Amino acid sequence: MLIIHLSDLHLCRKNRPQNLNYTRRLLEYGLENGGDHFVVTGDITQDSNPDDFLDFRDLLQEYGLLRSDKVSLVIGNHDIYGGVYLASDIATFPDRCKTTDYSEKVKAFRDYFFETFEGIHPPILNDGMVYAKCVSNVLFVAFNSNDRYSLFKNPFSAAGNVTKNQLKELKRIFEIDSYRNCVRILLTHHHFNEPYKKYSNIKKRAFKYVEEQGNHLRHRKRLMTLLRKNNVGLILHGHVHESVEYSKRGIRFLNAGGSIDKNRPGELKINFISVKSGRIQTEIRTIPAQEHVPRILEFPNPIAESANMRTPMLS
Repeated sequence: MLIIHLSDLHLCRKNRPQNLNYTRRLLEYGLENGGDHFVVTGDITQDSNPDDFLDFRDLLQEYGLLRSDKVSLVIGNHDIYGGVYLASDIATFPDRCKTTDYSEKVKAFRDYFFETFEGIHPPILNDGMVYAKCVSNVLFVAFNSNDRYSLFKNPFSAAGNVTKNQLKELKRIFEIDSYRNCVRILLTHHHFNEPYKKYSNIKKRAFKYVEEQGNHLRHRKRLMTLLRKNNVGLILHGHVHESVEYSKRGIRFLNAGGSIDKNRPGELKINFISVKSGRIQTEIRTIPAQEHVPRILEFPNPIAESANMRTPMLS
């Protein structure tokens, strides 16, 4: 089985219209090279705008990927709270986060892509979005790592958290008999490493402060203990905008946060994960951003599209 891993696409008609063509390029490349299953680990949109979710939905549908056996998704912090694009947004962003209905945003995310959640366990998802699906003997286990807004614990609405209830639900999934012989891969949005370590001196201290104050994943050590006990072979995530593989406490991690952003001009990154005979092999590829004639983007009427989605309530 060949898994294609993308993350942090940050689709935005208003401020980043080129990202939709970049995403098209990544999907096409993955399919052309034999991709069986696509994983997108959050921040599909830049600003949690319905139009941008619908654009991504349209892309998946166009390439025959809007199916549970073809795509697995997790939600990112931008898919809930949006983000800051202009300097003038900084002053208003905290108030926006305070008034964001976390549960409603998570529910909307599930509804936009309800086909990709068909056949999961458990069939009903709550805000923690802990779920599992087995595809070709690969068990994809996912959860929503985004913390709720808090003035003290999550002032930038970018931090992550693993709750006790999520840990209990993950433990129950790992104990299901029919999943015991599957290769286990965890999907989440937030990272587990310390990206500031690559910097030095003042820059390192500044990045470390931002990381510790509002970007890290709380209670990740508890999660890693659970994952080690249950033979999870790989964790796929995004959040930090770089494409890199690393290991911690004997667990392998692969970040696809640099799929579009933080690359050299004209370059995209795409992660390949091959699972064969119980073994996992990974590769991070760099590809040109444009290898085909880009299409003129014709955006559909969002009201008409919403009416045609026939989205069931998955609460």
